[in-house]
Amino acid sequence: MYIIHSGLNITVKKYFPTDEYTVNLLNGYMRSACNHTYNETFIRRDGDNITATTRQDIFKSGTDRISEQFYYLPSYYPRVPEDQVANFDSSIDAKLVTKYQSNPVHNTVWQNWSATNNWLQYNWDGTHIIEQPIKREPISISEYEEIFIDCVTDKLQELYGKGKPVVLCYSGSIDSAVILSFIIKLGLLNKTKIVHCINSAIKYPKRDLSIEQQLGLSVDVVEYNWDMLVSVINQHNPTRYKDYTDCHFLDIYPDSYMIGGWGGNKITLHHPYGFIKSGSKFKVDPSTLYSGPSGAKDGFHNSLAGQTWLINEDYDCIHQADNMVIESGLEVDRFIRIFSSSDKLINAWKNINYTGYTAEYFADAQFAKNIIVKNSGPDLLLATRQRTSGDGSLPTDIPINLIDPEYLKINFTKRSNPVGAAYLKSCIAEAFDTGYISCNTIMSLKWTNWLS
Repeated sequence: MYIIHSGLNITVKKYFPTDEYTVNLLNGYMRSACNHTYNETFIRRDGDNITATTRQDIFKSGTDRISEQFYYLPSYYPRVPEDQVANFDSSIDAKLVTKYQSNPVHNTVWQNWSATNNWLQYNWDGTHIIEQPIKREPISISEYEEIFIDCVTDKLQELYGKGKPVVLCYSGSIDSAVILSFIIKLGLLNKTKIVHCINSAIKYPKRDLSIEQQLGLSVDVVEYNWDMLVSVINQHNPTRYKDYTDCHFLDIYPDSYMIGGWGGNKITLHHPYGFIKSGSKFKVDPSTLYSGPSGAKDGFHNSLAGQTWLINEDYDCIHQADNMVIESGLEVDRFIRIFSSSDKLINAWKNINYTGYTAEYFADAQFAKNIIVKNSGPDLLLATRQRTSGDGSLPTDIPINLIDPEYLKINFTKRSNPVGAAYLKSCIAEAFDTGYISCNTIMSLKWTNWLS
């Protein structure tokens, strides 16, 4: 049932709840950074009816079927994110992109269940569940910057006040450099272990840390090698495979908090979402990109250039906020995602007015760079101009003879999707023919077996 408020560009939808549990979950519900957890609310709409449950309920039920799309895009549990397939220059098979876009409503690993997005709120009026857009009061990017600085500062001070050791997982990317700049500004360097991972399991060049050394920063280097990667392939837990370097940090730094730049590109405004919302051209000319204060040409974000991006208006900035999911059974609460753990910051991000900003502003990460300069001066910017060392990336293919046959079996249960499972079975058969199996196939196999 729909009610259209003419002239206000607001659509309010009314649904009949199917049970009391749905009423309890949705009355006053608005998805936030803080409830993006094991108890995150998922919904199912069926005509005029709506049903709500939680991730935990579905995971433990043993009956809900895995969606077909998750077999193709298994890296973003519990979501199958439509924005991730929106870049048509990606390496994802075009037919799979088309297949997914034909059913964009069911955006989770679970067939027929949807995650709510950041733009909606729910209430109970005694008869109906009311679904409506949140009220938004546009703010400028300069106003957003003040909120950003306050929220990141508050989160770091709260974290360091807990008395546990803090490890900064420092890739050298613009986002981890933003976090480092706050640590410098707040005088927390002597309470921080800065760790950089060299991933020799994949063919990325080792990062030169000489700039950091010149700045007087002590950076510990941890190497992750090929044998370590093979060992996480030959075990069942999908999170230990997907986030293999992060999980390695959990093992070697027990009883410590981990912080880093995860998920920062949206919150620090160097994501294509800004291109769309600013109304500027979608294609970015690499020759127009500059590094900010120095004026030197910067290749850091040239990877965003020359690509066509199509992003859903309901784009969700925190759907990957907990990639190391609680369902893994690991100590994921020790990973603190500074950029996506504050409702105040997330809500401010929702209200940014992008009018007047060019695509180059976002492609060049000018917001993040300005934060770094304000916090710690321009020198740290020089470190961000290298490619990161691919610390958490996966190789394209793995020789199949390195994998224990036990971890190539598919668990067929009532949760399996017949079409998706058949696709996965064909990928494994092809791998035996070629001698190589794709990392995406391994990911799909581990996740679907874990959930089955």
